[in-house]
Amino acid sequence: MSKNRKNFIIGVLGCSIIFIVGVLYILIPTYYGLSAMPKLNTNNLFLSLMIIYTSINLGFYYLIGLSPNHESIFLAVSSSTCGIVNLAFSHIFKPSFTLALSVLLFTIAITIIRLFTVAYYHNHQDAFFYIEMLLLLIFSITGLTLSISLFNDPLVQTIGLGFFVITISTIEVVRITTKCLLKAPRFLGKIKF
Repeated sequence: MSKNRKNFIIGVLGCSIIFIVGVLYILIPTYYGLSAMPKLNTNNLFLSLMIIYTSINLGFYYLIGLSPNHESIFLAVSSSTCGIVNLAFSHIFKPSFTLALSVLLFTIAITIIRLFTVAYYHNHQDAFFYIEMLLLLIFSITGLTLSISLFNDPLVQTIGLGFFVITISTIEVVRITTKCLLKAPRFLGKIKF
């Protein structure tokens, strides 16, 4: 199996786990019922997301290896830091404010890390720069919009987190697929420039 195909399979498996977590978040109101939603602490959902996201990025770092700018390890460190901040602030502020602040910090941290990736591809005049920039813009707008709308009741917070996680996994699948296709000689041979 080629390294490109191995990276693709590992990446899609990791993104599938994140996608399943997002679907489970959306299904929580159906499982518990609307009457039990006010008792749900959505900060625990965010903490579980950060644990899973950190674990998957550490897995990417160990299984796939070093990316050109060590993106996986930085993503793991930043997501674990956002989880610790959420845990620390949950005793000080209201749960809705803590969740909104944590999602905002997570979005900013991931955006900064991905900006270094965008700069790397731009400096190396790689065609993947345009795709990476577009996906970063979609992620940033989605994260900022979600952090503003998280001051609602736990039902909206849970469903919003679910859609945010699904958006993250979809963006990652598009990134991984495009990156692997741009490295595949059979695919590049069919494209005429």
